[in-house]
Amino acid sequence: MAESKKNKFGGIVVGPIVVVMSISVLWKNEGRFDYHKAAQATLPMTELSSENKDQLVSFTDSMDAGLSLKGRYVESFEGYLEIQRSAEIYCWDRTETENDGRKRVTWELEWMSSVQRNERNRNITQQLNSGQIRPKTYQVGELSIQAQAVEFVDSYIDIPTDKLTLSAEAKNLKVTNSGGMLQLRKNGQGSVGNLGNERLIYTGMPVPRTATYFGKYNGSSGVPHQAQVKDGWIDGLIGDTGILHHLVAGEREIALATMKGHITRLKWIVRAAGSIVSCIGFMMLFGSAVGFLYHLPIIGSVAEWGVFVISLILGLTLSIITILVSYLAHHPIILILFLLMFAGAWILIKGKAANSQQKIKARVDLDMGHQLTRDELAELQFIELLRLAKADQKVDTEERKYLSQWAKRHGWNKEKTQELIQRAKRDEDTSSTEFSGEHLRTLLRLALADGQLHRYELNAILTTAEQNGYSSSDVAKIIRNEKAAN
Repeated sequence: MAESKKNKFGGIVVGPIVVVMSISVLWKNEGRFDYHKAAQATLPMTELSSENKDQLVSFTDSMDAGLSLKGRYVESFEGYLEIQRSAEIYCWDRTETENDGRKRVTWELEWMSSVQRNERNRNITQQLNSGQIRPKTYQVGELSIQAQAVEFVDSYIDIPTDKLTLSAEAKNLKVTNSGGMLQLRKNGQGSVGNLGNERLIYTGMPVPRTATYFGKYNGSSGVPHQAQVKDGWIDGLIGDTGILHHLVAGEREIALATMKGHITRLKWIVRAAGSIVSCIGFMMLFGSAVGFLYHLPIIGSVAEWGVFVISLILGLTLSIITILVSYLAHHPIILILFLLMFAGAWILIKGKAANSQQKIKARVDLDMGHQLTRDELAELQFIELLRLAKADQKVDTEERKYLSQWAKRHGWNKEKTQELIQRAKRDEDTSSTEFSGEHLRTLLRLALADGQLHRYELNAILTTAEQNGYSSSDVAKIIRNEKAAN
């Protein structure tokens, strides 16, 4: 029982934290540094010149396809701008799940980047390390580029290991080159799938024939430009450095297109991941709250599906709203244009409504023989509402409530209200559909002429009309006809 309460409390606490983190990631993602836009604004530099010192430039030229990089477990690599080395070890992965206080542990042998600490992996150690290999500088034509902080947007490719020469360190560790990868088999155990075995996987960025550099020229070389300060952990999580210091394959326009495609994909990946995590956070929260129902027959399945659907709706809705609001907040020009369009549409709609109201008011004044005041319009509406309510020979509780509310909202005392009721009684022949329809049309015409139809007034009209067999669509049709008549 104590374990169940602990698990429930954990979900209620952790769930909202996960949701907040995902929303923070989505918000930050929309305001990430747009290196494509920054690269687009750089000055194309056709030749190295001191006149371009400390300027943001782009420079296109050829690169040395035979660029050689010294490795750690491999003597050297040729033809790559950068090498990514991934070390993996085959060990036990322990997964622990809890459902309604019952703990379940599953074990699987997996290739992992590091040894998970658990009882089955107690005597297993990892000897090979992951890493990144790049030179100190890159050379694009005559331009030297500081390799530190250089960013790439082109695709990495897998590097076959069959033709690679092992270094002395790899040989001392007894690393072998077989099966398309570098392997470290321990204790003479058989295949690569045995517990504790390790492997190295290499991917690389090929050296292009022609490349374009985007960044800052300090008079002698290309150096990183910190366009935006990015020092938060969320920035690191989504890979937003705020630096313009990019080396991209192809001529300038081709390179710009690659950068645009890269940042677009990156944004959508983070949007999708953030939205999914948001849904998971809600599932953790609601799942903990109703988890005690899961073990019940039928009800458990309904509860699980209910939690899933509600979490999906809330998670996606909150994520979409966050993305839209953050996008507008980080793009003020678009926000201003949106607000101007909204304001223009609102003014146009209000103008048309005011024009229509004035025409209906003029027609009502003409019918009445004089210009009606706002108080007179309110009184006439009340009279027609009462006549409509009596059209079915009775005034029910709901109609009485709205009639009383109408009188109270206009500040009428009992004498004033009784006077208006007596005026309404003068029309006694209200039992036919024809008369009820006429009262409804008159009532709506007066409401449109007033130009201030409050929510309680609309509710009163709709409720009374419904009591006399008129639907909301009938009311809407009458309103359209009245407006069209002008």
